[in-house]
Amino acid sequence: MTTGDELLLLAIVPGRQRIRIRSEDRLRYALRTSELADLCLAGRIAVGRRQIEVLDTRPVEDRRLSSVLQGLGAAAPPPGLKDWLRRTPRSLTVEYLSRLEDQKVVRVRRWRDSSGRTRNDILSVDLPRRQALLTRLDTMVRSGSARSTADLTLALLARPRAWPLPPTLDCAASPTAAEWPPSPQRTVPPPQPPERSRSPTRNSLRH
Repeated sequence: MTTGDELLLLAIVPGRQRIRIRSEDRLRYALRTSELADLCLAGRIAVGRRQIEVLDTRPVEDRRLSSVLQGLGAAAPPPGLKDWLRRTPRSLTVEYLSRLEDQKVVRVRRWRDSSGRTRNDILSVDLPRRQALLTRLDTMVRSGSARSTADLTLALLARPRAWPLPPTLDCAASPTAAEWPPSPQRTVPPPQPPERSRSPTRNSLRH
């Protein structure tokens, strides 16, 4: 799973009557940032103050990340971080939901509303897998040391309120770019209360 896959899994909140996605309108920006993080950790890009520099155009294992890398390499002039996040497609969360579905982490029902828009209801989520991820991050934060830079990046992007990051964790410990990761307060807006669903049993995502 990529950082984005794990980030969405963390954002899925199980409930007795419905399964919802926390701060889904703002989550897409965190997913977009996670793609840069994975490419940065793979040594493919460097995120500077003024622009995102492509260091290596070779594809990575994940097809989507390779597509993002290709887009960055073709951009002229090279985009800055703010510009890249500003171009985040509204459908990004739905795209990652489909990825989790392909990995059999969630089960989704798709339907069209009266306006013709496609809706996505999350019917189930792999709770043991989600709990294992929560436990992994919780252990990291409590111990004050990260098993990997990828885990630290995920914790910074997720920023659960129950896990205040201790000052002993160095947020700039990237092996490929000293300025990565950028301050999460600047790149990922703070979580907002989710909108109430019209149906108490559905969480619907639109394309």
